[in-house]
Amino acid sequence: MIAAIRIALFAGLAMLAIPAAAQRIEVPIKAVTMTSGAPRYTVDLQINGHPIEAALDTGSTGLRVLAASVPDARGGGDAVRYRFNAGVELAGSAVKVMLGIGTLPAGQARVARIDTVKCVQRLPDCPAEGADPAAFRIMSDGIPGQGFVAIIGIGMRHDVVENPLVQLGIKRWIVDLPRPGATAPGRLILNPDNAEVARYRQFDMLPNTNMIAGCVTAADKKVCAPALLDSGSAGIKIRGGTDSDIIAPRTPATISIGDAKQTASITVEIGRRDQLTMMRLYPPGTPGERLLSLGVAPYLRWSILYDFPGHRVGVADRSN
Repeated sequence: MIAAIRIALFAGLAMLAIPAAAQRIEVPIKAVTMTSGAPRYTVDLQINGHPIEAALDTGSTGLRVLAASVPDARGGGDAVRYRFNAGVELAGSAVKVMLGIGTLPAGQARVARIDTVKCVQRLPDCPAEGADPAAFRIMSDGIPGQGFVAIIGIGMRHDVVENPLVQLGIKRWIVDLPRPGATAPGRLILNPDNAEVARYRQFDMLPNTNMIAGCVTAADKKVCAPALLDSGSAGIKIRGGTDSDIIAPRTPATISIGDAKQTASITVEIGRRDQLTMMRLYPPGTPGERLLSLGVAPYLRWSILYDFPGHRVGVADRSN
């Protein structure tokens, strides 16, 4: 009995010795369908003890919260602004809050308090056109009554307002988005262990970016460019391309990512709503460097690992 008590006591002390930020935690990812049919994905946070539903965005960096939802934020620090691919610009100040996610104990984090919203000059008809900041919601497609008061960007590019997971001491995470029609939520896995990570094929991201080398290939066409894996954007988008780059609907195609060492690929059919593979230029007629947004499609086939210290992403076939 004494030996058993000692073993139990030792095990308890060992658990206490693991920093909270290093413990493996699963946070549910919920799917929300907008009236336009566009999918959005959210996680529940606590900001200064208040529950908040935040849009989950792997294509951006930093936690950004509309001002009315952080009235008790401390400090009015550096001015910050962030421009999204849809043309929406969110501007305000960097402030400090106590941030909790899942069962992770709350910790201090620097977030962006959003005071103003507008469209960038090149896209004057963006979803924020004529928006009242008091009524505006993030990822609303410009439709009143839709959207969210916060967006949590967990991309790995550095920003004035850094990735909130990293600020809380998390070094690796896995994103399993819920698939269309699924009744169970997806999972944001914080601090996966080494055994769990071992099954992922890992690739270097492009330096100082949130992108990886990627291609979309059909029988008669191949479009390659720095590519973004983006849970905040449905469809495949090409920036800096031409109409000749667009692959016709109902065409079989391959989406691939990789580096000089190896690649990984999935097969899709362009234009299928259930695969989120609609393809278009975005913004239309924009010259300059070609960039790809692969959107949500890769997440429907892969579980995706993010390794912040290594600036790498990994992919593994979905088992659910």
